[in-house]
Amino acid sequence: MALSAAVAGLAIVATQGGSASAANVSQVVDCGIGGSQTMALTTTAPATATLGSNFHVKIAPSSGGTASGAEIKNMVTSFQIPSGATYVTGSAALSGGSGTLGATSVSVSGGVIQVKVPGPVANGASFTNPTLDFDLTASGTVGQTLKMTFKQTGAYTLTAAGSISVSCNANTPLTTLTSTVIEAAATTTTQATTTTSAGTTTTGAGGTTTTQATTTTGPTTTLPPVVTTQNWVPGTACGVPEITTAPANATAVTITAVGGHGGKGGSQASSSKYSGGNGGQAVGTFAVTGGQTLSAVVGCNGADGQNGTATSTAAAGWSYGGATGNGYIVLGQTGAGGGGGGGSSAGCLGADCVTGSGTPLVVAGGGGGAGVSNCAGTPAGAGGAAGAASNANGDGGYGPSGNKGGNGGNSGSTSGSIQGGNGGVNVNQANGTGGTSRPPVRSTAWA
Repeated sequence: MALSAAVAGLAIVATQGGSASAANVSQVVDCGIGGSQTMALTTTAPATATLGSNFHVKIAPSSGGTASGAEIKNMVTSFQIPSGATYVTGSAALSGGSGTLGATSVSVSGGVIQVKVPGPVANGASFTNPTLDFDLTASGTVGQTLKMTFKQTGAYTLTAAGSISVSCNANTPLTTLTSTVIEAAATTTTQATTTTSAGTTTTGAGGTTTTQATTTTGPTTTLPPVVTTQNWVPGTACGVPEITTAPANATAVTITAVGGHGGKGGSQASSSKYSGGNGGQAVGTFAVTGGQTLSAVVGCNGADGQNGTATSTAAAGWSYGGATGNGYIVLGQTGAGGGGGGGSSAGCLGADCVTGSGTPLVVAGGGGGAGVSNCAGTPAGAGGAAGAASNANGDGGYGPSGNKGGNGGNSGSTSGSIQGGNGGVNVNQANGTGGTSRPPVRSTAWA
């Protein structure tokens, strides 16, 4: 089941052989004060890999970039190694690139592989980051799809103008950079030789001659099963659960859940409206059998902040996003309200897929609502992005001197609640409470 923004899908996966091929892909990242950027890449990986085998992945920039507006340095690009794949120690290498990149390096830790470019690259200068090559082992389950993506939080970080730290989060749903399906190994029987007696002949001298026939059977190879994939997209509105049934002979389901987006902060006079945070994204592959009931609910986006009132509408989903408070222009004169938190999205086993009911398999938290400024001409803070299948919450944005725009939701945690995030205010007013729920099953692959 793949939940993406306002849609969801169910994928029943099996495998057959395929060769490596190149793809041109792009991922939009939100850099806050640095605006949005598009990371264009050319990637290569095999379509399938035998369970337990190693396969090669190549990620190369499609084009170069330019340092625009300031010198940049300490650039780090982070990619997420998928659940079901294991990095082959020592296999990562960098090649190519152009410009004043400095001593580039690559590091791998906690399922994240990073390309580090120290620079510096002067303002107005062009550069091209190096190509990354590495090997992975297909260590998951047969039928599992291994998708390389950017790391959602801190996908791209750098230092600008000497000391300004810029962190760019990948917009959800995350772009699939490479896709490899794990297939079963072919089986081969051992060669056998069988000797049988064909008859006996008696000679005139009383002797006998026995003739024999020898039959040799060669090795027999059984190919992996042929795979079919089916996708399911629920037709209900966001916040409304819908069910489906796994087809006959189904063996696995891959679920990608993306939480609702946080609402924009309200504005007073000519102050800018900033967007809320992105919803979290979580992915998992689970064993299923034909006829099993599965369900999904897509989290709604948070309501935008309004002038002169708080955002009281909570975005529906597996759990609700948070409502917000509002600031004051002067004592007794109500100001604008912050954006509401997004609702969480989930894929569940069984017909129930709401907080406190059913069996959630994958849950992605909603993004935090944006902060609000009640000062004319002063921008509000942007909301925090939700955590991506981890315990981490996104950081909230800030108004010029007020409270933060609110944390993004926790997605896939085994110890925390699933929160849509609080909306921010410009002065010390109480924030609305984010939606909460009991912890879901962690969204990792299992057989």
